[in-house]
Amino acid sequence: MNKRFPRNLKHIFLLVICSTIAGQVFAQPLNKTEKFTRQDTLRGSIGPGRIGWNVLHYDITVQPDYNSKTITGKNIIKFFDEGTKLMQVDL
Repeated sequence: MNKRFPRNLKHIFLLVICSTIAGQVFAQPLNKTEKFTRQDTLRGSIGPGRIGWNVLHYDITVQPDYNSKTITGKNIIKFFDEGTKLMQVDL
């Protein structure tokens, strides 16, 4: 009786091993030394400019001009306001 793996099973086994190793190589390190900037905080946190209003509808129109390599457009935002004095919109 031949105790060798069938050819297809060898390929599957090799693929699983390589996938596991590749996943560990490209995973995020646990000891990140990167410091967050003020811009990172503005993008990712819920501050006073992001509370008190909810967007109900976006109406976005974009017109590219390929000859001059420019883009023009407009954005209409319909929102529900709960009396907020500050609105932060990230573009």
